[in-house]
Order: sequence, then C-alpha cells, then structure tokens
Amino acid sequence: DVAARGLDLPRVDCIVQYTGPSSAGDYVHRVGRTARVGTSGDAIIFLTPSEVQFIRQLESRRIRLQELTMELCLEKLKELDSGSSVEEVATSLQTRYEEAVVADTHLHDLASKAFVSWARFYASYPKEVRNSFSFKEVHLGHFAKSFALRDPPSKIGGIGRRQFEHKKQHQQKHQQIRVKRPRPGSSSRKQREVSEFSSGLEPMKKKKK
Repeated sequence: DVAARGLDLPRVDCIVQYTGPSSAGDYVHRVGRTARVGTSGDAIIFLTPSEVQFIRQLESRRIRLQELTMELCLEKLKELDSGSSVEEVATSLQTRYEEAVVADTHLHDLASKAFVSWARFYASYPKEVRNSFSFKEVHLGHFAKSFALRDPPSKIGGIGRRQFEHKKQHQQKHQQIRVKRPRPGSSSRKQREVSEFSSGLEPMKKKKK
C-alpha cells in the first residue's frame, strides 16, 4: 500500500495481492502500478470464500474481474510430479515448506513474525469492508499453515482471536477518550481525562453525529 501511490514503476506488468485492500479505492491504486502509460498488464487478487463479496464493491466501481479457480491453479502443481494427484502434490509441497521452517530457527522466527503482522493487519480492517474481511470469519490455523507454521495460532506470538478482539476494544476505548478543556472561569486544577497513550497534542474536535 505504501508503494501503491505516487510511484512510477514502468517495468511492472503484474500485480499480485495476497491480502485484500482496505477499500475499493486502494485496490485501484494497487493495480495502478501495472500497465503504465498505455502498456498492458495483469492484476491478481487472492480471496478466500468469506472474502469474495468484496468483488461486489469492486463492481460498484465498474471494475470487472475474471475468476481463476483454485482448482485450475492447483492443476499446475502436477507439473512437479505428473504421476501423483493434485492433493498428493499439494500435500507434499506443503510438508516440504513446513519442514524447511521447522529445521531453521531463523526462518521459523521470520514466519512467526510475518504471521503476527498479518493477523494485526487483518484485525484492523475499516468497518466499510469488514463485512468482506471479517476477523471473526478467519480460520487462524489455516492461515498459519500458509506461513508454513505447524504451531497453533495461540502459541505464535501469543496470538488468539480473543486476545486480538480484546486488544482492539482496548484501543478503541482509548481513542474515544478526549482531553476535556476547562470552561471559562472554572478552576485550573480541574482534572482532565487523558488517555495514557496521549501524545500531548491538542485534542481533536468531536465530530457531530
């Protein structure tokens, strides 16, 4: 997302999104890094079954996508071993990735940190797209596997659905706290309500409902 705005990468001809954007507008900026100045390019986004309704938001922006089924992608794995079924080849490949991560402490640490970073990002989707990218619908164990991790999510950096939801509620509670300005003529010793994470800057004005 940082590179999606303002950067001109003329040789990029394909954009791959493993995680959905925070809005349809961000999707446009992401794929805008390909097919620059009249050239052609492709854009691919991976969506789980619980995320496919995000396509409706894209269609509302007149963005049309062509489905590429996972079955068709998995068929390509048979090129690695033509004598085995798709399921056997996929299982073998997954096992080899997991064994590589288990055997290398540094690699395991990187995979764990990446999973934690991904989970925090996924739990922070704005409400406008939360119906498509709902943290409650995520199977954390399956996604941990996608990082080639055999550990249960609760043992990867202390991650768990309850911990994330509690932390998110805790952050929202502090965001709602604002510094109270003393009324004219009131005592200067009047205590102010300030978040423990306050930066000391002037409080933001409350938006009118």
